[in-house]
Amino acid sequence: MKLTIDNFDKKVSAATSKKAHDYVNKGQLDEIEQSGKQWIAFVREKTNDFDVSFELNNSAISNITCDCESEEDLCEHVLALIIHVRNTSVQNTDNEAVVTKTTKGAKAKTPLAPKKSNKPDTFATLLEKAPPNELRAFIKEAFAHNKIFKSMFMNRFASISNGEGKEKYALLVENTLKVGLGRSNYIEWADIKKVKKPLDMFVKQGQNLYATKNYADATYLGQAFFEKLLLVVENTYDEELFRDYARDGLNLLALIIRDQDVPHDIKDNINIYFKTILSEKAMYRTADFLKDVLNILLETASTKAQLTEVIHNINNVLALLEKKYKNQSYYTNYYIGPINELLAEAQQKYTMTMK
Repeated sequence: MKLTIDNFDKKVSAATSKKAHDYVNKGQLDEIEQSGKQWIAFVREKTNDFDVSFELNNSAISNITCDCESEEDLCEHVLALIIHVRNTSVQNTDNEAVVTKTTKGAKAKTPLAPKKSNKPDTFATLLEKAPPNELRAFIKEAFAHNKIFKSMFMNRFASISNGEGKEKYALLVENTLKVGLGRSNYIEWADIKKVKKPLDMFVKQGQNLYATKNYADATYLGQAFFEKLLLVVENTYDEELFRDYARDGLNLLALIIRDQDVPHDIKDNINIYFKTILSEKAMYRTADFLKDVLNILLETASTKAQLTEVIHNINNVLALLEKKYKNQSYYTNYYIGPINELLAEAQQKYTMTMK
């Protein structure tokens, strides 16, 4: 059966219908707009906003969208907008009847012909025409309603100075992650998309900073991104995705430290940073990045003193891992085995420097 404005209530459960009516009755629909056949709106909740839309062709409903990721064909958020449109349509019909109603012997009023509307402005023309002060006020208002937009704006335009670059980047990444973290400090499946686009922008920004030889800011961003993503890997529905994001930060730092054109003071900064994070508890929650960090340290070590320090770091990591995963053969093979191989490689490299 085709979904229409007259039969949509037969397509949903009583529970979904109640939720949708509650949204309408409590005024939780916002920014309702009609553009041709398309209706769009935001459905406001305490912790989330959902962007909904559908097309209405005569009475047929099609092209339904909602970013709540519901498995139902018609979720309560879209249903609320459909109910609003139906109710508005009924009210308009009733109002027309009152205007055209006549008393006995009276001449019926002829409804006024609708005025022809001018061609609507496009987004580009509106952007050009908008007064700067009003545009700034609108952006501030949009920040209050759309946290994703605010994160993307901050990521794009925030000014980073060399003196406090890492701290500012860390704050930007942290604020981005807060958009998706719920009260339980966990990023649910439906909330991942709230942070994915801003995080993708951080990754691209890091690549651009490196490509333009802004190695200092690229380093600050890589460090902040790796640290903050490392803290939330286990607190997400999609651990693999956020583990990949953390690796993006680590890979940026590896790219910088391996580049011969990068000044030595920046390389030294990264080297010290890697040695420092090896003692951080977050590194041992999953232990996925320990070998990567140790491998970079080994690869960039060339003197006897540097190799001695790397071997010392590897032994410290092994001691901590063996203590944590004692009598757990799976983790011994998965984490400890590869790092033991790295230790043998470091010892061999040290022996070669002695010759």
